[in-house]
Amino acid sequence: MLAACQTQPQPKLALEPPPPPKPELPVGPLLGDSVFGSYLAGRLARAERDVSAAADFFEYALTEDPDNPALLRRTFALMVADGRMERAVKLATLVQAESEADGMANLVLAIDAMRDKEFQHARDVLARARRTGFMRLLASLIVAWTHVGDGDYEAAVVALDDLKETEAFEPFRLFHRALIFDLAGRPEAAETAYRGAMKTAARSAVSLNLAFGALLERSGRVDEAKALYETYNRNIAANPAILAALARDGNDIPTRMVRDAAAGAAEAMYGAASALAQDRARDAAAVYLHLALHLRPDFPVAQTLLADLYELDRRWEKAISVYRSIDPRSEYSWNARIRTAWVLNQLERHDEAIALLDGLATERPAETDALVTQADILRAQRRYGEAADRYSQALKRLASIDERHWSLFYARGIALERSQQWDRAEADFLKALELRPEQPLVLNYLGYSWADQGINLERAVEMIEQAVSLRPNDGYIVDSLGWVLFRLGRYDDAVGHLERAAELRPEDPVINDHLGDAYWRVGRRTEARFQWRRALSLDPEAQLIPVIENKLEVGLAPEYSGGERFGQGN
Repeated sequence: MLAACQTQPQPKLALEPPPPPKPELPVGPLLGDSVFGSYLAGRLARAERDVSAAADFFEYALTEDPDNPALLRRTFALMVADGRMERAVKLATLVQAESEADGMANLVLAIDAMRDKEFQHARDVLARARRTGFMRLLASLIVAWTHVGDGDYEAAVVALDDLKETEAFEPFRLFHRALIFDLAGRPEAAETAYRGAMKTAARSAVSLNLAFGALLERSGRVDEAKALYETYNRNIAANPAILAALARDGNDIPTRMVRDAAAGAAEAMYGAASALAQDRARDAAAVYLHLALHLRPDFPVAQTLLADLYELDRRWEKAISVYRSIDPRSEYSWNARIRTAWVLNQLERHDEAIALLDGLATERPAETDALVTQADILRAQRRYGEAADRYSQALKRLASIDERHWSLFYARGIALERSQQWDRAEADFLKALELRPEQPLVLNYLGYSWADQGINLERAVEMIEQAVSLRPNDGYIVDSLGWVLFRLGRYDDAVGHLERAAELRPEDPVINDHLGDAYWRVGRRTEARFQWRRALSLDPEAQLIPVIENKLEVGLAPEYSGGERFGQGN
């Protein structure tokens, strides 16, 4: 996407002074007070996926060395990636002055022009841009929406024809053709285009299903719309906007999803970002999301995806900021508040997270999401009794129990087992298996627990073997099989499985400790001590440390048949 950013000679650039550096940035004699130091600090921050800090450092370096085209391009790219659109637009003008055909610079300038309803200017800017890769797609889509802004719907549809030659672009072409016909008040043409898009990969896009469903509802075909929503909900995902559409009564007629040219261009940016996010191209996806939000700041589905990308990058404060910016009236607000609580927990602001979820659970007494999230957080904090109580409250709110609720019984079973309530835990694991008979996590946990207690041994081994066959590359499940065989005295058989588990999860201290025990039992004592030392180096839980240290000192006692499985199987 940013391939056009190549180093070329550049005239002297007039730059505005950057904002002062953030207090937390490590500005010092080796970093922030020289061009080279700032450049290196920016490179380091970027490598650590701290885009905000990287942008600050590169901006400082660029201010000190404004004739450097490489710094200009990188700073510009970082400003877009961090969503600092006002600054990005100014830098885009400088990049364009240095390289008239630069794709990203022209895209940013065109989006900014559309935001100001300068549709002809947006077209003029894009006419200069190199149209390679995604730029070919996005330029055609934006040009089409500039014609919509001018009220020329026919020219808009013709502009989309530039995408016909590329099969991968056909879902975008048909969807935006449908949106344009829909906005132009041509429902028959819009329906034809919507149905064409539904035959492509776009059928899984929530925007397509919502837009097509809204057209059907406005045409009085509510039952067809409901069937469309139910198919999406069943086969794709339980999206909040789809659920809200299903809950509408026949008198609540939805408006068009895209109501003007800016919203159409924002939808194009969001569609590109969504496709890139599915391909794990998170950096590029974030760029297009910021462009979408520059056009349409109140765009909850785009805000949600951006916050999700921030979570993946562990940029927790950024994620919270975006979640909290979502309009409370939006269908996405509820999930955003749930995710905010989860992110607060990641920041170890546990009391805030629990308090937020308490409020949400009270706000919607029929919903289970807040209670389940709260229970998951409590379980992660080893507050197992409280976690089990929250899972129980969530289960009481269910009108009926079906297959998808196996995970609730499984999670409560873990909390009960860890809080020494085995009889209740066993009942939950069995209920989870009743709902999902071949669920490998449940097979593993229940099988291991039985073997750990010396009961139902034959069935326990069968269950764990079945779990391994279902998830052969899950190191924890493979470890369970090896460890159960160790507990049964089948040491030679155990070694092979535990070696495999250690290959799959070399960073896990418990698995390495188990492998050391098995090596000791089969007489490979040097290797056993190596594995125990390795386990100690991997930051094991506190209660495991003295156990391993004792084994390193005196070896494995003859009567030792295996200790507690610290923390596995969650």
